[in-house]
Amino acid sequence: MELRLIQTLQCGVRRLQACLEYLHKFVCLINSIVFSNNSSSLLIEKIEIIIQKMATKLVHECKRLSYSDRIKYLNLPTLSFKRCRGDMIETFETDF
Repeated sequence: MELRLIQTLQCGVRRLQACLEYLHKFVCLINSIVFSNNSSSLLIEKIEIIIQKMATKLVHECKRLSYSDRIKYLNLPTLSFKRCRGDMIETFETDF
């Protein structure tokens, strides 16, 4: 019983460490944007990619899959599709 509790706690600690590592990467990226003079769309795209990669890695079944496989497994749209869709919506809204 105690061994199972210890294993469960160790698993929780590993997950927490992984989340903190991702959070640290995200904070470092945000700092680079804040302290740089150019907040270009390229930096924003990098943030989107990091956030989507972080979120898909949090799903236990997808942890060991590649990024493209995680997207397919979770049935999520790719970032390029989202960008294209956003451009189409923006174009439509400006026309009317």
